[in-house]
Amino acid sequence: MKKLFLAVLLISISPPAFAKTFAVKMITQRFTLHPYRFEPDNLTIQPGDTVTFVDAQNDKHDVMFMTVPKGVDMIMSPELRKKGESWSYTF
Repeated sequence: MKKLFLAVLLISISPPAFAKTFAVKMITQRFTLHPYRFEPDNLTIQPGDTVTFVDAQNDKHDVMFMTVPKGVDMIMSPELRKKGESWSYTF
């Protein structure tokens, strides 16, 4: 019985088997038509996937989702200011 309980516990706390992790660079190019952009600028993700946003240079940048799935509040990252700082969100 203890082995069965342990197996169920491990399965219930394990991340989804097919979840993926994506990295997105946050790029600032001042004095351009689109000074704040992301690379890649388009991702197709599934529930359980994690996206890590990485500041690509020493300039402030953040992430804000204007449209989110039903039942989810607006998602907003902290403002990153240094190259290499990152923020992750699991959808």
